[in-house]
Amino acid sequence: MPTVYEDGNYLTEKGRALIAKLMASESEIQFTRAAVGSGMIPEGKAPKDMTDLAEWQAPGVISDISTPVPGEAQTVFQVFSRDVEVGFLASEGAVWAMDPDEGEILYTYIVIANSPEWIRAASDPVQKFAEFTCINIVGAVKVDITMINPEAIATLGMMKQRFAAFTELSDAETPGVDTRVHLRVLEQVEEWYETPKDEGPEDTE
Repeated sequence: MPTVYEDGNYLTEKGRALIAKLMASESEIQFTRAAVGSGMIPEGKAPKDMTDLAEWQAPGVISDISTPVPGEAQTVFQVFSRDVEVGFLASEGAVWAMDPDEGEILYTYIVIANSPEWIRAASDPVQKFAEFTCINIVGAVKVDITMINPEAIATLGMMKQRFAAFTELSDAETPGVDTRVHLRVLEQVEEWYETPKDEGPEDTE
């Protein structure tokens, strides 16, 4: 019987090797893609041994990459019903990174088997997207935070982060035209999110 691992993010052996390579070359790490599956870790293997999902189901759209604390990179990715033919319980996930010698490698394997997420099919009248956050161990390696998929949905929290620089103005400063425009855009986004919406066909919980 396969071993049941705690839900969490696990650095793979290939990921560990990539850290060593990038530290030696003083290069940045690039996270290239993400995905979720419905499989379990095969018997005789551990999360660190995974080189692919046990049972791939749907691609993930990387919506945010950040470095909230030293030594870690946080990647947020979204999975959409539009990419799913048959609904499934997502019990695993993964984030890939670019290795200069091997190409794409599975960098972080994500166990969510103990609290799987139901992903609806595209044919379901109630659509949804699920959002996953993965903490990747990177050590002293710098992170390329530009690998954001333009198809990702921008949440209010993400919008606030993007415009944070425009709100850090002292009372003595007079905002420039560009700053005033961006602040107004942020206000409009907040108003839209906070306005009660009629129930529609989409479920984005």
